[in-house]
This record gives sequence, structure tokens and C-alpha cells, in this order.
Amino acid sequence: MSKRNTIIVACLLIISAVLISILKDGSHDRLDMELVDFYNGMLYGAGFGILIVSLFKKKPKQA
Repeated sequence: MSKRNTIIVACLLIISAVLISILKDGSHDRLDMELVDFYNGMLYGAGFGILIVSLFKKKPKQA
């Protein structure tokens, strides 16, 4: 996957985590808040992890 596409995927994961946290605050019926927080944390972690790796990964030198 190209660097551009990787950054787009990472941003989408982070945006979805932010959206979940915003929507979670508005509704409190029939939701397991611990499970929602778990998935929210997974999305944040995956998004930031992918973003950091893609930004600081060294390109192999062309010989």
C-alpha cells in the first residue's frame, strides 16, 4: 500500500474513533460502555500506530 493510502486509512480510523466517542455521549440506552470504550481505544491505537509507522518508515535506497 502506498504511503498516501496508508495515511488516509490511519486518518479514517482516528476519525471513526472520534465519531464513536461523540455518539457515545449522546446515547446511554442498551450500550455496554466498557465494550464501546474498548473498540474506541482499539481504533485510536490502530490509527495512531499506522500513522506513526507510515510517517517515520525509512524508504529503501535504490541501488
